[in-house]
Amino acid sequence: MGGYLLDLVTLWAIFAVAATVVAALVEDAGFIHVGAASFVGAGAYTAALLSTRAGVDPQLALLATVPVGMTLGGILHVVVGRLSGDVLALATLAVGVVMHGVMLNAVTITGGPMGIAGIPRRAPLTGHAAVDAILFLVVVLGFLAVARSTGVGLRARALRDDEDLAEDLELRPRRMRAALWVASSVVLSVAGGLFAFQLRYIDPSSFTVRESVGILAMSLLLPSLRGFNASIGALVFIALPEVLRFLGLPVGTGAEVRQLLFGAALLLVAARIRGRRFGGAVAMGGARA
Repeated sequence: MGGYLLDLVTLWAIFAVAATVVAALVEDAGFIHVGAASFVGAGAYTAALLSTRAGVDPQLALLATVPVGMTLGGILHVVVGRLSGDVLALATLAVGVVMHGVMLNAVTITGGPMGIAGIPRRAPLTGHAAVDAILFLVVVLGFLAVARSTGVGLRARALRDDEDLAEDLELRPRRMRAALWVASSVVLSVAGGLFAFQLRYIDPSSFTVRESVGILAMSLLLPSLRGFNASIGALVFIALPEVLRFLGLPVGTGAEVRQLLFGAALLLVAARIRGRRFGGAVAMGGARA
């Protein structure tokens, strides 16, 4: 039971990191990221391929997810750099679909639907994978807390509220956009590496659009609580299926209940998003200010 709970805590911390990044993008910069799971998947496949096929030490394989995240973040900025609001959300969704398609169809590289098995164990830096993941979450939360209180946070919020005005004030919003996409992609990619070494098996079904929407729901399920809302949202999504599993529900009922609760959570997220401003546009079809 102890190992089972520690595994759940590790998965919670990993998804809390991903949800925290998405929440920061939404709340501070107005970027609705609907493809986060695919970037987690890119990091997971990087770590898995290097450690299983190239024989790279797992620690170095995890470190290799950083340049991969930087590269993907730069590409994402090129693709969506001038978009905002609902169009930006659809663009990130499209990028996620394309990346998932590559994972699914590049069989010779990713293993296709069968995925990659036999991923070696990574020796935790702190003695246990759960502690490593929690430490990573604490570092991300601490960095965001510092960034929000400095000029970086002010420039991000200026980009969110009025990009044209930010440009007039010489706040370099385009450079800020690039930095945000690159930094967030790096964190998501590292989280994917931790995910791969935790499960020791990955396949494309873990990085679908549904998973991306789930991460977005985790990030926006609760009002902002000094950066902890995403962590609590991740806890709800990770713990709820396990609680239902122990309730002794008939076969199939648990899955149906999870789907209903997932849909209810998405409705709450949609209610929270509606009417908010994202990147100079009112969400859900509003016009630019």
